[in-house]
Amino acid sequence: MNEKAYVDSLERSVTVQAHRQTASRDFVDFVLANVRGRCLEIGCGDGMWAKEILSRCDTLISMDISAGRLIRARQEASAAGVQFVRADARELPFKNNSFETVCAIEVIEHLPHQSFHRHFLEEIYRVLAPSGTLVISTPNKPLFWVYCALTGEKHPTHFSELDYFRFKSLLNKCFPEVHLYGRFGWLLPWRRFSSVRKFHSFLSRFTPWCKGLAGVCRKR
Repeated sequence: MNEKAYVDSLERSVTVQAHRQTASRDFVDFVLANVRGRCLEIGCGDGMWAKEILSRCDTLISMDISAGRLIRARQEASAAGVQFVRADARELPFKNNSFETVCAIEVIEHLPHQSFHRHFLEEIYRVLAPSGTLVISTPNKPLFWVYCALTGEKHPTHFSELDYFRFKSLLNKCFPEVHLYGRFGWLLPWRRFSSVRKFHSFLSRFTPWCKGLAGVCRKR
């Protein structure tokens, strides 16, 4: 896929796939617990995370490669004081050591090929300040495929999904400190029941068998 086709596919998805915040509250709290200082949000999409992240950091820059997504994000969160930037996650337009926190929630799988994954993480490492934190999440490919087959969900811009083992390997190659977490995900429709939430939390301990993966990575 050439660059024009890649960007065009992301822009087309704006008209057919309006992303809404469907993360469970415990996952939102998990992300926010690791946010501090000056923060960069990569792949902000429709801006559903921006206000939440800004509530925990000093300043927030939210970026996306899609002009259409940024229009929606500005409508969603511009009044909150978020700075929105159009940029490519593979070449971050920021100086070294610029941010205490970088958030990349469900982003890496949208890169056009797995060959870009390591450079993407190296760019994040570059712009993180010493002792800075990356919060990253992505679907767990084999389990996510089963889920999509059962539910009929379609994600046409997931060009480079990873499984647990590749995700873990990539993060460990790029960061000296990595903590991996699971997001079991299968029981979300029933999370209003406390017993289901407790069971979901228990099952999320078995990270390789979870539908979603999350990592907290720190730079020295």
